[in-house]
Amino acid sequence: TNADMQGKLIEREKYYYQAAKTMECVSEENDMDSFFEKASMYHTIGNKRTAAKYLEKALKTLERKANRALHNNCIDMSIRALSAWTDLLYCSNACYTDAAAEQLLEKLAQKLPQLPDVIPQKERLLFYDGFGLNNRGLVQIYLKALIRQGKVIYVTDARHEDCLPDVRRILENGGGEIRWLTKKNPFQQALEIYGLITEVKPENAFLYTNPDDVPALMAFRRWDGKTHRYQINLTDHAYWLGIHCFDTCIEFRDYGASISLEGRGIDRSKLVKLPFYPAIDYSREFAGFPFEVKQGQKVVFSGGALYKTF
Repeated sequence: TNADMQGKLIEREKYYYQAAKTMECVSEENDMDSFFEKASMYHTIGNKRTAAKYLEKALKTLERKANRALHNNCIDMSIRALSAWTDLLYCSNACYTDAAAEQLLEKLAQKLPQLPDVIPQKERLLFYDGFGLNNRGLVQIYLKALIRQGKVIYVTDARHEDCLPDVRRILENGGGEIRWLTKKNPFQQALEIYGLITEVKPENAFLYTNPDDVPALMAFRRWDGKTHRYQINLTDHAYWLGIHCFDTCIEFRDYGASISLEGRGIDRSKLVKLPFYPAIDYSREFAGFPFEVKQGQKVVFSGGALYKTF
């Protein structure tokens, strides 16, 4: 219906606006505001071709800024620009991978120190969580399974320190530990993550993060060949950066696996499928639904953003 279509366009307009806000740290010209205003306007009135043209201009502007910053050895600026660029690719979902963005990530990773001569510690696992949310996605499911396989070192940003009661309990009960990341500047963040991997020397490292987490991707890319790197492909339906930052990509459904294979060009040998199921706390009794359920009525339960259900 027209109302449904209008709602979708408004939601997309919000994506453009949110991505535009990330430009503040890298925008040197007023053209970014103009590009986004026009892209949003034309998308709202249904002229997708013209909207795509202005979106492409915004992407090219960010690509130019990111590469120019690296050329001038402004590493933090280049990381921020690449993050904004890839966030826009994710929000617009115009493609599943971008060769130019991957090439820049490769160059940024080379700015980290040379890989040390280390021997990975058996049954030691590092789990990097770029979200740092107690109940989000798959973190509890994976941690409960991994603590049965060895010593788990969970790594996330220190600003989440007071927000992870269940994650803390899982790790404490399973003999794991938490390492908090405290650095603020992007390149320092990459160095901190890289340094933690070097210190922990994990046999296996798990990457569980946002589509535009450039500092973490730099560190994982640099550790190529020294530890087995797993990516948990939570954002399997949209663009994300870092197709060369793992040895194994864990998919949870055929749809995501086909996109990784055909849309991102990831080698089939790197793909494994591991479906996941809800984490159920059997110690808590079901308290019923917060609404009336009539005889024969079915209730559908879903998680995530509402557009995924509707």
